[in-house]
Amino acid sequence: MTEKHDLTITPRDRMMYAWEVSMGLVRAYRAYAAETAEDAAASHLFEELAERECENASRLHQLLHEEEQ
Repeated sequence: MTEKHDLTITPRDRMMYAWEVSMGLVRAYRAYAAETAEDAAASHLFEELAERECENASRLHQLLHEEEQ
């Protein structure tokens, strides 16, 4: 637990933030894949990055869901 300026940041807070950041990266990578469609290699790379990041977001979401129960 991190305390800064009388504010307590819990591990759950960190996971929630990481999940939100991860979902944002998925959206960005998907957009980049579409924007670089004329370059097959770049577009494919961004599609792969989106898939990998989606797995990270899914794992974080699962942990958050398990903590609620």
